[in-house]
Amino acid sequence: MKGDKFLDDIGDITFIGQENLNNDLANYVKKYSFSQQEIQFIVDHRKENITSIEIGFTDARWTDTALRYVEENEAFLLKMLKRLGFNYDGPSRSS
Repeated sequence: MKGDKFLDDIGDITFIGQENLNNDLANYVKKYSFSQQEIQFIVDHRKENITSIEIGFTDARWTDTALRYVEENEAFLLKMLKRLGFNYDGPSRSS
């Protein structure tokens, strides 16, 4: 991918990371007609993860074959996201 031509073909996208989700989301919705009460609800809401993950789930489940598959088949998407400021390092490779 060269240049920013692809930007002409996609909508306006805002990425919000999970690291500071409540505050980043609250800052984002301030641009719209959210009330101060709604914004405060977002800020004050406790962190919650309802994902059911097996104990011991780690990056180790990513095999070199699976990592290569993602790198090859999603290369354009990963380059687009990186150009838009969303850097995904992915799981670490086994040694």
